[in-house]
Order: sequence, then C-alpha cells, then structure tokens
Amino acid sequence: MKVKAGLPTDSALAKLETKEIEPLLSEGLTIDRLISTTINDQLATFEHQLNRLRKASVKLWDHSAADSSVIPKGIFVFISHATNDKDLAVKISKELESIGIATWRDDKDIIGGDSIPTEISKGLEKATHFAMLYTNKSKDRAWVKTESETALMLREQSGKPKIIPLLLDGLRPPTILGNIKGISFEQFEPGITALWKSLGVPASSRISLDILFKFQKRARQALEQVQSCHQSDKCLEIDDPTFDELEDLETYFATFPILGNEKTYRRFKWTMVSWPTQRPEEIRPTFESEFYSYRRAAIAGCCLLKSVGAIAEQLLKIVERIEGKPLPQSISGGSA
Repeated sequence: MKVKAGLPTDSALAKLETKEIEPLLSEGLTIDRLISTTINDQLATFEHQLNRLRKASVKLWDHSAADSSVIPKGIFVFISHATNDKDLAVKISKELESIGIATWRDDKDIIGGDSIPTEISKGLEKATHFAMLYTNKSKDRAWVKTESETALMLREQSGKPKIIPLLLDGLRPPTILGNIKGISFEQFEPGITALWKSLGVPASSRISLDILFKFQKRARQALEQVQSCHQSDKCLEIDDPTFDELEDLETYFATFPILGNEKTYRRFKWTMVSWPTQRPEEIRPTFESEFYSYRRAAIAGCCLLKSVGAIAEQLLKIVERIEGKPLPQSISGGSA
C-alpha cells in the first residue's frame, strides 16, 4: 500500500480485478518465453558457427611454422639486395614470412658449396614476385643487376615474376626496368603497407594461425559467459567479475583486425555513478544508463555474439581457401 501511495500514477492498479491481471501476467510470460527462445536460438547459431570454423581450421595444424598463415597461397618473393642492405632485406623478409609467405634471399638460401648462379636461377624460376632493393649501396652491384636482368627475361617468357623496385635514397627505378613504378622505403611502415598491396594480400587476409586459434578460444569464452548469464536468475544484478570478462572480450573483438558485416557497438562498459545521497561515487556497469541484470547481460551478450559470428564467417571464407591435411578423427574429435 505504501508503494501504491507513493506512485499515484499507478493508483489504477488498485481497481484491477484478478481476472484483468491474469491476461497481463500471461502476456508477460509469453514475452519472457519469446526472449528466452530468441536467446537460445542465437546461442545455438553461434555455437554452430564456431564448430564450422573449428572443423575447417584443424587441417591447418599440419602446416609448418613457416607456412602457417591464413593467406592466399602461391606467393614466393625473391628479394634482391646488396650485402650492405642486408638488415632491411631481412626485416622485409621476416615481415612477409611471419604470415607464411615464402621468400628467397641469397644470405639464407645459398649455403657453402652451392653454385651461386645456379641457386639464384632456381630462386628466380620459382618466384612470383621479384622485389629489388634499389639504393645507393646496390645500384652499381653486379649481382643485383644480373638478377634484375634475369627477372626481366623470365617475365618476358612466362609473365612472371612481377617486378617491384623498393627504393631508398631518393632514387628512381633503373632505366632497365622501363616504366615500372617503384615503392618508396624511406619509411618502413608505409613501404611495407604498399608492398602488401602490390603482392595482392589485403590486410583482411593477413591472419596468422596464432590469431586464428586465439579468436576461437576467446569466442568460446564469450559463448560460455553468455550461456552462464542466460542460466542465472534473470532478475539479479550481474556480478562484477562476469561483467569484467564480458567487457574484456568485447574489447578484444572490437579491435580484431577482421571486421564482419555487422556494425559493432559497445554494450559492456563501466560508468561513474553519482548518488543523490551522501554515498561516494562508484564505478558501475551501465547500458543505456541502466544497471545490468543477468537477463539484460544475456540479451546484450547475444548482440555481441552476432557481431562475433559475422567475423567468424569472414574467417571461415579465408580458411576454406587454404589447402591442408585434416587431423585424424581421434585428434580432431570428428570429421574435419
């Protein structure tokens, strides 16, 4: 009665008969069941997406560390450079190899006792791309000139390798390369970004196996947290550790290098609350200026899973392009 007295706008409730309240309760239960069904459907859809990605990606375990990347296959980069430019050549090589692109450099691919001309010829014949570091240190080097001439000859005969001059010291590509446009490497980051583009490897494809499997692990954690919220008392306020983990997971997915088709919104965040009494300010979870119950967390979590599922679909498209040997069923837990 005190509550009703304090809420005059709800005084009409006192006039409601039991038979009039029952339809409202029934409607509320129907809405509650609809919400629960929708959450269950979203959880099942997301789990199915994760299982599809897992089954597609287990085949990649068979790849060696140097060939363990989710990228377009068949790229082989011959890096031509002078000995004095070795540090930059190694840096470029490591950048490419970090996601599985094969590279050739004389200092790592020619060993004692090898015929230098023979090994260079082998490397050039396999190369899909010929990256020539053209600097004040290399422009007059005989081997660099010989390698570029051979690459030009091979390109005329077979259409490959694609020749990419990498320029320093304010130089332009040598006359022998005609009108081929070079890439400035005066600064490494813009240079390597332009090289990725020239290789035809978009940023969305440069995903290593470590990132791929970490994504699956974090996605599984997100699924388990949302399932836990859905199974908890829907009216209780969510506990801080659970909210913290959901916030951390959301941050991870919001900054993931591949974005899905779903627009992402921050649903789990902390806010400073100023109480109207003498209680001190404190940090509380908020969503649309309201505190989270487990039900609200489950609903917001399903929205997060929908966004993560869109990323999973993008990863699946990339993984399906990769050839690899499936793991035995006894290891993978089923047919891959």
